[in-house]
Amino acid sequence: MDKTVRDAGGQRSQSHTAVPAPGARRAYGNVGRRTLRIEDYGKVAATFVDTPTEQAIRITPRAGARTLAWEYAPQARSRWEAQLTGYQRMPDELLLSWQWVMLAEPLHVILGQHGKPVICEVCREEIINQREVAIEGTTLCRACANSAYYRVVESGTRSEEEIPYAIAER
Repeated sequence: MDKTVRDAGGQRSQSHTAVPAPGARRAYGNVGRRTLRIEDYGKVAATFVDTPTEQAIRITPRAGARTLAWEYAPQARSRWEAQLTGYQRMPDELLLSWQWVMLAEPLHVILGQHGKPVICEVCREEIINQREVAIEGTTLCRACANSAYYRVVESGTRSEEEIPYAIAER
C-alpha cells in the first residue's frame, strides 16, 4: 500500500512501507473489514475516528493549495507534477485544515455488526453489517427502501466467461 510519509528532513514522500513514530498508530483501513467507509459528497476530506473514545478529526485540503503547489514546485511541467511535488514540499499548515468533529451517528451504528446477514424481501440480495431497513415489517435493502444509484435493465445469472460478451452485445 502506498503511503505518504515524512523523511528525517520533514519532506513528504511516497513509500510502500511506513514505520510509525513511537506511540503513533497507523491510519488506514479496508472497506471489507469495516475499518474504512467511503461517502461521496463531492469533497476531498477524511475523517479519522479513535474507536475507543469516538473522538473524530476531519482533515481537508486548504482552499488554494492546488495553486500554491506551483510555488513549491516551480520546475514542474504540468499541474499534476506541480501538485505531486508541491504537496510533498509544502508545510502541513499550508496544505491541510483540520477540525474536531462529532459523528452524526454513534460509531456502533456506522460500523454495524459483522456476521448477521439478512435477505432483502424485494430484490432477494444479501444485506450485511446491519444495513437493512424495516418498513411496515418488511426487511429491505437501502436501494429498495429509498432510491438506488442504479436501475436494473436485465436480470439473470451468467458465467464469468459470458459477462464480457453480454456487455458487448448492448
